[in-house]
Formats: sequence, structure tokens, C-alpha cells
Amino acid sequence: MRNMAKNMKKRNYYLTICAIIILLAVIPPARRTLSSVILTFTRPFSTILSSLSFSSRGLLGGLGEISDLKQQNAELAEKLRQSRLDKNECEELGAENEILKKQIGFKDQIKDKELVLAKIISREPTTFLDNIIIDKGQADGILSGMAVVSDGALVGKISEVAGNQAKVTLITSKDSVIQAMLQTNRVMGILRGGLSGITLENIPQDIEVAENEGVITSGLGGGIQQGILIGEVAGQRSSKAEIFKVLNVQPAVDFSKLEIVFVVK
Repeated sequence: MRNMAKNMKKRNYYLTICAIIILLAVIPPARRTLSSVILTFTRPFSTILSSLSFSSRGLLGGLGEISDLKQQNAELAEKLRQSRLDKNECEELGAENEILKKQIGFKDQIKDKELVLAKIISREPTTFLDNIIIDKGQADGILSGMAVVSDGALVGKISEVAGNQAKVTLITSKDSVIQAMLQTNRVMGILRGGLSGITLENIPQDIEVAENEGVITSGLGGGIQQGILIGEVAGQRSSKAEIFKVLNVQPAVDFSKLEIVFVVK
């Protein structure tokens, strides 16, 4: 009996489903009503899914915008870096151009000579006022004994030469000895460097020397031609009891700011 009851319930269930399908297929209002019920039931879920879809699109779009901003920021940073490099290069070229301009008058003074531009590549802290190393050497025709100048004034002379570099003994060095003369009265003497400063020695006591009188190379001894500016007289160091005067000389070159020099070839 129970089995028969179960079979009857199943049959009734299937008959009901079939009847609904037939009604939907045959009667349009019924189909529309059922569709409306289904839409009403599923609308909240479709709204949630639509919102989730919109949110995901917004999130992905936001991530894309952040990536674009990072890329733009990196590009701007690179442009700024390049701009700073270009500015620095222009400033360096401008400074070098100013140095070259200052040599024009000196080049007219030594028309029979060639000026070879050289950069200082080494300078020992302990021998700051003694020697410098420049980036020109035998390959550039540089020889020992040649004069080295800056702004038309004597810096020193070449003391050692290698293939692509040379050592310059500065006029401030204790090892420097240059034949020099007073520019006005043409009296000659010996220019020496040292820790206590540059001096012009062997000047007779009876010679009147004006303060700030120019001191130039005398051209004696070879290697350095006459007339290159060295500096000016800055007082007398010796006493009147001595046979010769010893004069203090203030150099025309600021040795602490040397970057580029010229070898008189």
C-alpha cells in the first residue's frame, strides 16, 4: 500500500510539471507571468553581480592608472636628471670658454709659440703647492723645461714627461728656480719658491723697487721665454745690511683654483 502511495505521488508530480510546460508553451500570458516571477526572484542576484562586475572594472582601471602614473613619474625623473646633467655640462663648458678667452691676449704675445691646453689630473694633498700632473705628455710634443701658464701668468715648468702625462713643478715649490726680472727697471734676479712664499733674490740694494711692481720671466737659462707675467712685488724681506735685496712676490695665479693650464710649446 505504501509503495502504491509513493508511486501515485511521483506520477502526480510529473503530471503537474508536464501541465505547467504545456501551459507555458500554449498560453502566452502564463509564460509571461512565469517569466516575470523568475525575473523578480533573480533580480537581486543580477544587481549584485552587476555591482561586483562594475567594482572589479573600477579596481582594474584604478590599478592601471597607478601604473601609468608611476611610469610618468619615472619619465619625468629621468628628464629632470638629464636636464641637470645638461645644465652642469653647459656650466662647465662656459667656465672652460672663459678660461680660453683669457688666453687670447697672451697668445698674441707669443705668436711664434703654440699653447697646448692641459687638464690637471692629479694633485697630492701633501705637495699641494709643489707639483701637479697634467694630461699631456710626449705624445703631444711636451718636453721638459717648457713653461706652463694660466690666465697668461706663469704657473711653473715641465719637470718630468711620460707618454700621455707630465709633471709640472710649480713656482711655489721649494724646488723651483726661475730666471726673472723686475718689469719696470729691468733688473734681473732669481725667483724661488718655498713654504714661506715666493721671493725674488739677488736684487742690488741700490735699486729702488716700487710696491706692486710687476715681476716677469727674463728669458735667461732657456726653456721659458722672456716677458711672461709671474706676479708683483709685495714688500721686502731682507734688511738693508745685506748685500742683495730679497723681495716678496705675490703670484698672479690663484693656485688653489687651478683646473686647466696651458703648456707653451
